[in-house]
Amino acid sequence: MIGPRLPWGGLCVGMTAAVMALSSGTSRASPNGAVGRPAPRAAKAKKAAEEPANGLTPLDASNLRQEMRKAKGGDLFIHLWASWCGPCLEELPDIDRLARQARARGATFLSVSLDDPKRGAHVLDVLHRQAPSLTHFVAKLNDPDKFADLFSGEWDGSIPALFVYDRTGHLRASFVGQLENADIRRMLADISVAPPGPPAR
Repeated sequence: MIGPRLPWGGLCVGMTAAVMALSSGTSRASPNGAVGRPAPRAAKAKKAAEEPANGLTPLDASNLRQEMRKAKGGDLFIHLWASWCGPCLEELPDIDRLARQARARGATFLSVSLDDPKRGAHVLDVLHRQAPSLTHFVAKLNDPDKFADLFSGEWDGSIPALFVYDRTGHLRASFVGQLENADIRRMLADISVAPPGPPAR
């Protein structure tokens, strides 16, 4: 069993800043100086939810919950990161390796960027260079509280963050901060082995 660990070294305040900005309706300055504004909640926002954002697929809380339901019956990993977060970038190659190995064992691995969707081209470039196996999802934070509620109640929004769910959909472990090789080995060893199917006739 992997023990939950919240929080530890190498953190960026990602979701927390985004939640505060979107909840208050103010703009948000990211560490690289780029300023993102809350997504509009009218027809444009609806259209954005239906179309990829510069090659990224936007996921709001409802969309992400649907993705989580699809994974029920197997282990599920959800990775949250951003391209402006130094610790996130440092661990991306390790996360990419974890995603490949987890999927090879039958688990589902979803990676979701907390970047502004307008920076989609940059995010895709980062993924192409450092983590080509990760999913091209970006969080759509029109209801940030609802989005955050999908995860551990102890999570303060710091990234990188990784949440691990068992085959029944229950949270089994939470990792906030850069992963170490020992963490990756434990997670891979803890992936449930799917029961054999009915014998062929």
